[in-house]
Amino acid sequence: MPERPAPRDVALTSVAAFRLGRLPSKASVTSPLRAPLTRHVGPRGPAELHEEARSGTGEDGVGELLT
Repeated sequence: MPERPAPRDVALTSVAAFRLGRLPSKASVTSPLRAPLTRHVGPRGPAELHEEARSGTGEDGVGELLT
């Protein structure tokens, strides 16, 4: 195992982490998982939804993290 990761590996890992982080928060296929905590506003872009956290449910913080 090398002492330092190659720059290409660092870049690839950062892109993968970014994409993996966006999947649960923006992808339309995961909207049923977010539905109890968010309110649908409309489409934002291709294959993305714009949702806002529901207020007054006591779970506002979780809804903000998911949107």
